[in-house]
Order: sequence, then structure tokens, then C-alpha cells
Amino acid sequence: MLKTLGADMYALGRANPSEEVSTGDGMYRLEHVMKHDFWAATSLYRPVASRDEDKGAERGRIVLKLYRQQKFVVLPMRWIGRWLRRREMNNLRRLEGIANVPHVLGRFETTGFFYRYIQGRSLDEGARLSQQFFDELVELIRQIHKRRMAYMDMNKRGNILCGTDGRPYLIDFQISMHVGKYALGIPALSGWFLRMLQREDLFHLYKHKVRLRLDLVRGEELELLRMSRLIRVHRIIAGPFHRARRAVLRCLHRRGLLRSGGSEDRSPENNPDRFLRH
Repeated sequence: MLKTLGADMYALGRANPSEEVSTGDGMYRLEHVMKHDFWAATSLYRPVASRDEDKGAERGRIVLKLYRQQKFVVLPMRWIGRWLRRREMNNLRRLEGIANVPHVLGRFETTGFFYRYIQGRSLDEGARLSQQFFDELVELIRQIHKRRMAYMDMNKRGNILCGTDGRPYLIDFQISMHVGKYALGIPALSGWFLRMLQREDLFHLYKHKVRLRLDLVRGEELELLRMSRLIRVHRIIAGPFHRARRAVLRCLHRRGLLRSGGSEDRSPENNPDRFLRH
């Protein structure tokens, strides 16, 4: 039972992403798995040159995000994987024209999609940030907000990249939310709900700025660091779930039933040892 549960804690179970994949512009070979958790496996692929192509590398690397396929205990979960793929692809398509977010290249099988790889380092990886970085990140968030969207995942520093050009990029729009004018039936109510969600994006953004570049924080930015009721309610609801999940993962890890990571799994989130920290 525990062995089965250990496999079910990952989107693909004990399986790994395909060693080679094909898109409309050629073949790509797996370079490494960047992240593999309960909901998705995200992998980096490099181009493979064909006989008619001198330099496959000119096509650039791509990312394959494969959403949930593995059942959970006895419950089928592939339908959730299909729904999550559709959700994130729709979110990214609403952001077309914004340069600093992933560019969708197409679908893969039933739960996956490709996007162009963004080279850089996340804030979790000690990226060196310029004086303009957070100002540009604020502008990026405001561009997203103008599309009547809230990013919703700004609390994770691993989702914020500093590209090789020094500019900010955002990845992982899985839980981002689009709120239409009549989403709640009444435009004023929909607008209030959207503004409430968007405020949390800025709260987490300035929280990161305080931790990473305190020397650049302005007085008016500190005003946005007051924890809202929405965040308090979320922590009250989500806290017990996260503690229970961590306890299960800790138990599975101590019994050697989780994926061990290794050369292919370079993300800190793929290291099961983190479950023993608390």
C-alpha cells in the first residue's frame, strides 16, 4: 500500500518523461527533468539535428510540461491533467504579446504542452538582481493585470526568473486566474474580486524585494506589505493540509518510497531530503 502511495505522489508515477519527443519543427532529446511533483513533470529538451539540418541547436531548447496522468490510489486523475493543461494554455494565450512569459508551441499527448525555454536563474537559485529588476517585474505584473488576470503564484520564488539579459520572467501559470467583467454576474463585484486577487500578487512581489534587495525598497511599497484577510484565510485553510501532506511525504521518504532524484532532477523541489527538515 505504501509503495503504491509513494508512486502516486508523482504526476507520472514511477515513469519518466519520454527520452525523445517530436514537434512540428523537429526532434528533441531529454536533457533533464527540472521538476516532478504531484501535479506535473516539467522537463527540458534540446534539439536533435536531422540529416537535412546543419545546426539543430539553432531551434533552441524547449520545455515539456506533462500534467497528471497517474491515478491516486484507485481514483483516475488523467482528467484533471487534461483540465490543468487546458487551463494553463488558455492563461498563456490570453497573455500573447507579453514577451516575458512562456510562449506556447503546441500540445503533447493528452496532458502535456510545449513552450519555449527561458534561460536564466530563479530567485531561489541566487540570481543576481539589478537595481531595475523589481521595477521591471512590477511592470510585467501590471501588464498581466491589464488582461484581467491575477498571477496567483508570486509567493514561489522558483517561478520568478532572472533571464540571461537581466530581465524578469514569470513561469508556471497553472493556478493563474482570469476574471471576466461578468464573471460573478455583476461587473462591480467581479472588479472588486479581481483587484483583491491582484493585490496579493504585489504583496508577494514586494515581500521578495524586502528579502532580496532591501536597499531598494521605497516607503510606499511597504504599505503593500500588510497581510490581507485573504492571505490569513488561505493560511488557516491551507496550513493543516500542507502539514498533513508533509507528514505523509516524510513517512514515505524514510521508508525509501519516494523518487531519489539524481542527475536528471536538479530542482530543489525534487530533493526528497527536504521533507525531513521539519
